[in-house]
Amino acid sequence: QVQLLAPQTADHCYYAGPDGDNAKSPELAYFDQLLSETLNNFCIDTSKVFLGGYSSGGWFTSLMACNRASKLRGVGWAAAGLQKNHDACSGPVAAIITRGEMDNGTPLDQTLAARDDLIQRNGCTTETKPWAAAQASFNASSCLEYQGCKPGYPVIWCPTPGGHTNTVNDTHLSTQGFWYLWSTLP
Repeated sequence: QVQLLAPQTADHCYYAGPDGDNAKSPELAYFDQLLSETLNNFCIDTSKVFLGGYSSGGWFTSLMACNRASKLRGVGWAAAGLQKNHDACSGPVAAIITRGEMDNGTPLDQTLAARDDLIQRNGCTTETKPWAAAQASFNASSCLEYQGCKPGYPVIWCPTPGGHTNTVNDTHLSTQGFWYLWSTLP
């Protein structure tokens, strides 16, 4: 597990969110360098690279799912979306997305655009059914799984009560839920 920490500076060195749209985001090169260094220094199963984040980390994750899908097996994010100004997205990636229904910090249209793009890239239909997170120790009652997706590339959408948060009433979707999905992928 590699944890990415954004610097907490006055100029906010993060450019992938809704207030920093940049098609040539420096975050793309940052991800590429980090992945390269990790692969060069550790024994990594490249078929099991996952990325998850909350808020700014979620915007980062969404951007990587769009522009670096070929490097990722699965993604998960909470309280985030996809910036409007980005290079064309390509390739499927398994995904779980959570967003509070009262989230005033994340534009709903950008979350839905990211979700809908993944639905299209993963070959899913718009038909949904409740996500069957069997024997899960977290609350997945709000989660819907899109149907007809390419095998191994599900899209799970979890609108949750509450605001800009990564956990609501101990649902644990952004901790246990992300890992649950990733661990079930072929």
